[in-house]
Amino acid sequence: MRMTIRIEDRVLQELFLLTHAKTKTEAISKALQEFIKRKGKEKLLSLKGKMNLINDWKELREEELNEK
Repeated sequence: MRMTIRIEDRVLQELFLLTHAKTKTEAISKALQEFIKRKGKEKLLSLKGKMNLINDWKELREEELNEK
């Protein structure tokens, strides 16, 4: 998707340093991908302690077989 955005020069220069990108498009794309990944991890971490997961797949399988 093509778009026009305004980014401060100092922010863009720092972005180039952090991403090692060769183009503005590549730098912004890498930054957005990293942002999305981090937000996804934050969302998962926020669920910590709120769900009771069974870690033993054998136990889970036995429970499923006993239900039948």
